[in-house]
Amino acid sequence: MPVPTSWDRSWGNANYHALQSSLERRFARGLAFTASYTYSKAIDPGSSGFFGVEGNSIQNPYKARGDRSVASYDLTHNMVLSWVYDLPFGRGKALHSGNRVVDYAIGNWQVNGIADLRSGVPVNLTVAGDIANTGNVGYMRPDVVVDWHIDQPAREKWFNTAAFKAPAAFTFGNAGRNILRSQWVHRFDMSAFRKFPVTERIYAEFRAEAYNVFNTVTYNAPTADVANINFGRVLSAMGARSMQLSARIHF
Repeated sequence: MPVPTSWDRSWGNANYHALQSSLERRFARGLAFTASYTYSKAIDPGSSGFFGVEGNSIQNPYKARGDRSVASYDLTHNMVLSWVYDLPFGRGKALHSGNRVVDYAIGNWQVNGIADLRSGVPVNLTVAGDIANTGNVGYMRPDVVVDWHIDQPAREKWFNTAAFKAPAAFTFGNAGRNILRSQWVHRFDMSAFRKFPVTERIYAEFRAEAYNVFNTVTYNAPTADVANINFGRVLSAMGARSMQLSARIHF
């Protein structure tokens, strides 16, 4: 009696080209600044495959070239800025009172920050089912009938949903892979540290840290399934502002 057999094959290729730059500067009086920027493009025919975290696959395995596009992990622009500043207050600093008690109270503060600015991730539109009759599911893309761009993408409508439709039976969709992108990321994290010296080697440290300190709304990718009632809508966003306080002893 024949035994059902499941099998897979692993093959593919990818290209990545980038311009990477960085700048690090340490100023006098306790200020340090770092900036890094990457301009890049990652291209492949199907990301990491059907089971990859990108959730993409090739429509027609006998014509993989037709799925060649930016990879699902492609980030065109990626900039990270960070800074550390030991505030110039207190004993041994530029601004001190000369009073040991006052200098101890106002000194030993440090402020830090990280700015994360990067392109949104590619979005791959899909059509449920096995319209092309290949025996697989989850691989189909829609047909493009008109321009999908809109002037003001919004949470309720990130693109022109009327521009896409399910392809005809026994055909593949003509929409390219990863033709859309989610919103670009612009987040700022900041923190303030305060040291309380006990001895030359032992000190206590208080930390106040804020993530997404300006509470900037950054939308996640819109719903990409043409048949979904929420097609084209953004249903979630990256984390809102959060704060934490902590203390530790160094010895």
